[in-house]
Amino acid sequence: MQYVTSIERFGIEQGMQQGMQQGMQQGMQQGQTELVLRLLEQRFGPVPAHLVKQVRATPASRCLNCRM
Repeated sequence: MQYVTSIERFGIEQGMQQGMQQGMQQGMQQGQTELVLRLLEQRFGPVPAHLVKQVRATPASRCLNCRM
């Protein structure tokens, strides 16, 4: 059985916490992007594939700041 020092344990916990925060942020950004696509589809009908690709490549914060 391997012994883990308190410093190592702290590093592991910090890494796990950072990973969870990044995962949550990515999930929120993906959700916001999908919301923008749904709103576009509701307002204008089917969104062409090339525009879907552009919206997904654009940062979510920039998409949400657009004015319609």
